[in-house]
Amino acid sequence: MTKQQSKAAAAVRVAAGLGRRKRAELLELVRPAFGRVERWLRAGKYLAVVMSEMPARNGWTIARFAGDRTAGRTLRLLNRAAWDAAAVMGAVRRFAVAGLDWGRRAAANHPERPGHITNGGCRTSAAFCRGREVNRANRRARG
Repeated sequence: MTKQQSKAAAAVRVAAGLGRRKRAELLELVRPAFGRVERWLRAGKYLAVVMSEMPARNGWTIARFAGDRTAGRTLRLLNRAAWDAAAVMGAVRRFAVAGLDWGRRAAANHPERPGHITNGGCRTSAAFCRGREVNRANRRARG
């Protein structure tokens, strides 16, 4: 394994850990909107699927991802379970705004070098960036 591959693997591990922590943080924010713990836990499994890179999402694929044999539990959560949708939307909105604010502060603390191509304020290279369009744009801009 080369040094660059080791750095890339470390960056992926760090990002995965951050993703797990942020998902847990979001779940704690939406917890009061659910009257029962079982619904909140089911919502956590649903959130994991929504945040995954699963190409096709329907009741059956979500159930399979969550470890269920049928889609009944997921469908009950979405169609019949009692939970405060407005409270969940508000919590998700606050979570997203806090994340945007954190990104703005991080960008202000780390000014970019003149002429350095970045991806939304984060210093990334084509090796570490997952978005192909961003990589193409960076290569064109660099000449």
